[in-house]
Amino acid sequence: MTTVTAFDESERLIWAGQAGAYAGSFARLCAFPVGWLLDAAGVRLGTHVLDVGTGTGAAAAGEGWHAARPPASLVS
Repeated sequence: MTTVTAFDESERLIWAGQAGAYAGSFARLCAFPVGWLLDAAGVRLGTHVLDVGTGTGAAAAGEGWHAARPPASLVS
């Protein structure tokens, strides 16, 4: 059972409706270094990668997993 706190509700209200603004501006800036990040992590063809709770999913979706083998599905 998940307990929703007052803080959770406050954050949801603050961020509600902001996805479009983020996608149209800051998202590209945040996604830009994904290829370098995956290179630095040694992600290569055949590498299994698990992206858990790392933000928007740009690292998971970026560059076609940068030649890594994706999981059966992405959960957002």
